[in-house]
Amino acid sequence: LAPAVLRARAGAPLASATSEHALGALIASKKAVIDAHNADVAATLKFFGSTLREKEVRKLEDLPGSDNKVLDGTLPGDCGWDPLRLAESKTHALVYSEAEIKHGRIAMLAVAGWPVSELMNGPLTAATGSDSMLTSNGLAPSLLNGGLGEFSLAFWLVTFALAAKVESDSMVYQFEGWQSAEKPWTYRPGDLGFDPLSLRELLAYKWADTIDEKDISAAARMDVVANAKANIATAEVAHGRAAMVAISAFAMQEAIGKTCAEI
Repeated sequence: LAPAVLRARAGAPLASATSEHALGALIASKKAVIDAHNADVAATLKFFGSTLREKEVRKLEDLPGSDNKVLDGTLPGDCGWDPLRLAESKTHALVYSEAEIKHGRIAMLAVAGWPVSELMNGPLTAATGSDSMLTSNGLAPSLLNGGLGEFSLAFWLVTFALAAKVESDSMVYQFEGWQSAEKPWTYRPGDLGFDPLSLRELLAYKWADTIDEKDISAAARMDVVANAKANIATAEVAHGRAAMVAISAFAMQEAIGKTCAEI
């Protein structure tokens, strides 16, 4: 027993030295693998960094959409919707608003006149004894339906002269309103000064009259009147937008289906 114990004790330092050597080799091997991985990652990042364009940093104000500083809700019908950002400045917004209101008014007249001309053509021509101005299949004359050439030259001259008169009379007001930032008056897009029955004032005050005078002060009453006028302007824009879509649908329906517009 004693010789065996002596031999075990004699071999213990040798076994311990071997284990430490193996552990050191294992650690060195792992370190070499980690260093190789890090070197591979660095080389990959360097390659893609030199071949791919640096990622663009985008800010919220650079995203597509309207400019909130331009479309701030002060114009009638301003819902902040301008995905192509056509209105790059306040002046642009005023110009587009003016054009939209005018086109909307024409569209509202057209939406009312188009189907009425088709529905009332028979009774009116019979009562007046005049020739029908509708096309051969009973459709209203239009660019797509044809029939515009049946109107006399005098009609077109009067129409264009009236449109030119309206534009020329309001041109100075429009340009001063678009460009003068510190003017002493408030520019309203589409305001041609034409309200012979004072309907805007009448409706606004009629709305304010629905509130009992005991429940509201004089200053608050004027605020109600001002808000009612703003709502009237917004309603005109909303109806004009709906009319522009509707008149486009009328034209496409008759051009493709050859059937009368329906309301």
